[in-house]
Amino acid sequence: MMRPRGWTEQEVNTLRRLYPTIATLTDLQNSIPSRSPNSIRIMASRLGLRRPDLLTGIEKAGEIKTSASVGGGVLVRCSRCGGWVGVASAKANGSIIVCENCGCISHVRA
Repeated sequence: MMRPRGWTEQEVNTLRRLYPTIATLTDLQNSIPSRSPNSIRIMASRLGLRRPDLLTGIEKAGEIKTSASVGGGVLVRCSRCGGWVGVASAKANGSIIVCENCGCISHVRA
């Protein structure tokens, strides 16, 4: 069995530049064609690189309570300003809401 060759400085620099961005795995493979998707993931892990989180900047919603004033939906307390946002009950669990007071984006987990 052949021993895999080491990563070149250029390959590592390309990985450091692209991996933390929204570049797709296909984009990474096209930029480092001599490496498999698995080897790209392993090297990125060894370098401590992380892919961007789609929920970055989204806070967990605060208190949630049912409300007749929202047509049987729920009221969600903004975790930043404490204001209440009305959400239809069918859309409450797992939704992303925007506080009308401060513009904070929150993820609702009922």
